[in-house]
Amino acid sequence: MKYPNFFILGAPKCGTTSMVDWLSEHPEIYFSPSKEPHYYNTDHSHNVITTKKQYLKLFDDATQNHKVLGEASVWYLYSQDAVKNIINDKVGDVKYLVMLRNPVAMSYSLHEQQVFNLNENILDFEEAWFLQDRRKENKDIAITTRDSKLLLYGDACKLGEQVDRLLKRVKKEDVKFILLDDVKEDPKKVYDDILNFLEINPFNKLNFEVLNSAKVRKNKNTALLVKILGKIKHKLRITKGFGILNKSNELNVSFTKRAALSPKMEQTLKEYFKSDILLLQELIQRDLSNWLK
Repeated sequence: MKYPNFFILGAPKCGTTSMVDWLSEHPEIYFSPSKEPHYYNTDHSHNVITTKKQYLKLFDDATQNHKVLGEASVWYLYSQDAVKNIINDKVGDVKYLVMLRNPVAMSYSLHEQQVFNLNENILDFEEAWFLQDRRKENKDIAITTRDSKLLLYGDACKLGEQVDRLLKRVKKEDVKFILLDDVKEDPKKVYDDILNFLEINPFNKLNFEVLNSAKVRKNKNTALLVKILGKIKHKLRITKGFGILNKSNELNVSFTKRAALSPKMEQTLKEYFKSDILLLQELIQRDLSNWLK
């Protein structure tokens, strides 16, 4: 029976999709074919895999050449339960990778992703931001919303608070923190540092293509159909894909560049996240003052 020994815990919109793709090329690393099974975050309702049998089956194809068996469920860091569940379920050493980003940009990008996923029905970020208190009471939620916790952008992007909770449960030497700023500046150096952290052989990777950039739906009705069927599939605990519908969903994508935040809203977010940024700065021993400028 094969258990994962490496988890990318989060955070969403911090470069995790690209990192999984890059690391998957290494011959000693095996990643779950279901990129985000979300098995361990039992306090959220959007988990894809719900039984241990289904979960362990994700690692059946790993071979003895794979020293690292990993999965990347980016909401584990936000979850109150995920890391605790991993610890209670694991035997042996486990390593964690946490990817981080300025929460001001992260929250704006996360809203865009939730709109794209049809989890969010308020297209204007500022309006959605000020609806968070109502959404904590499950008000102003779309019929396609799978989990209202994902619409609480302030809570979801308080990375200092989440890292603090993580480090109270696991040893700091078992965690590698990566800033998206560093990935953008020198992806090769970050990649090599992660391989060193995982204690595996170097790998001469030269191409670092960025995945999961800003995007919109070409046809909202097609996306809505796939989303509704996805909710039905989730309720029935069906893990197999819907084939042609999934393919049509993939093709129903257009990449775009989003307008900048208004200066007023940017300042509102900086004030909201200031104490959390300072906490994160202390925890990971990195100067994050530029996030507040």
